[in-house]
Amino acid sequence: MTYDEALDRLYTLEHSGIKLGLSRIQSALRDLGSPQNAFASVHIAGTNGKGSTSAMMAGVLRSCGLRTGLYTSPHIRDFRERIRIDGRMAAPGWIIEGLETIWPAVERNSLSFFEAATCLAFWIFVQQGVRIAVLEVGLGGRLDATNVVTPQLAIITSLSIDHQKTLGASLAEIAGEKAGILKPGVELILAGCPKEARDTVLSVALERGVPVQLDREALAVRDLQLHPRSTQWRSIRKGEDLPAWLDGCWEIPMAGAHQVENARMVLLGAALLQKQGWPLTEAGIRTGLRSTHWPGRLEVLLPQYPILLDVAHNPEGGRRLVRALNRWPELGKARWIVGMVKGKDHKNFLHQLSRAGGRFHFCSPEHPRCVPTEVLAEAAEGLNYTMHPSVEDALNCALEERGDDEICVVSGSFFTMDEACRALGIGPRESLQESVEVTL
Repeated sequence: MTYDEALDRLYTLEHSGIKLGLSRIQSALRDLGSPQNAFASVHIAGTNGKGSTSAMMAGVLRSCGLRTGLYTSPHIRDFRERIRIDGRMAAPGWIIEGLETIWPAVERNSLSFFEAATCLAFWIFVQQGVRIAVLEVGLGGRLDATNVVTPQLAIITSLSIDHQKTLGASLAEIAGEKAGILKPGVELILAGCPKEARDTVLSVALERGVPVQLDREALAVRDLQLHPRSTQWRSIRKGEDLPAWLDGCWEIPMAGAHQVENARMVLLGAALLQKQGWPLTEAGIRTGLRSTHWPGRLEVLLPQYPILLDVAHNPEGGRRLVRALNRWPELGKARWIVGMVKGKDHKNFLHQLSRAGGRFHFCSPEHPRCVPTEVLAEAAEGLNYTMHPSVEDALNCALEERGDDEICVVSGSFFTMDEACRALGIGPRESLQESVEVTL
């Protein structure tokens, strides 16, 4: 079986859609010898920022000499991006062998695509001798397939409204689903979030006997310096029980003030793991943060010919994107290339982007979950836009019409990002220690 044939088999499971619940994957993992119990883990949920936080946390663990797995979703270019060992994508042969091994359990337990992918990741982690894995929740938390582990540490990143049909109409309901990852005695790091969400998570934590570290009450951020390709800041401990190395200056090769919020949770997470006895050093933590890239997040590809990629796809993500652009007037005004999927708040997302002004180029990626351009046009009341038959056409048109003072921003969904990267000739990032530039 080739790699493409293995993926074709896995993608046949997509027709069953999303299946929330733990009974199927628990049964399948028992059939496979419970691989999820063979390595330690850090479990990360949230609405926005959980992927970036996961990547940075994995980078820190790897740089401290630990054989580290990273499981994230979705991918941009290649399925192997979801499963990484020490920052590098899983080898095609691992995917082939893994799917052949787990497939009887997949069929016997009628697993969904994501459940099967999660089993595959756990199997690969065991085969590759992973000591600790960072696991990003796919959807929600309580009923997500990753919620079969008892981790060393849990993190919940920023919380906002998204996936309402699945997770609940209110922020409190959504927060309750995210808090479903909490396990008795396993410490939680909670990001700053609206009071309604914070109170819900804290209530669940109290009920389950979960110690909570509120990131903003533990570490202060000072002297923030925001650049299109890097961010620097100084952190100051607020608690005497935190290690002294947290005080000092830090740097990440990622852009946006929100990435500092994510990095702050990683720093606190590293401190808590160190307290548990994990061999994390200040030097390793610094190197891990400084060297980890995360594709498609405020990623400027062409300094001399600006294109920016950002997978923002909900109103909060759009707000963060615009806030970052407003801090970088040197990049120019935005010209938007946007394609989105069904079930998102298209109107409010576009409203957030429109705060930066600029013309919109609407497109519909070639995936059944994506909405036609007419849907975006209906949500774009009062905006200046054109509709295009493909992402590539929208990107080419935007580049041709772009003024000297404009930057082309691709956003709206991972599918849009995939097709834009294909049009630009950008392949999957084999290692998270790599940045990318392309020349047109």
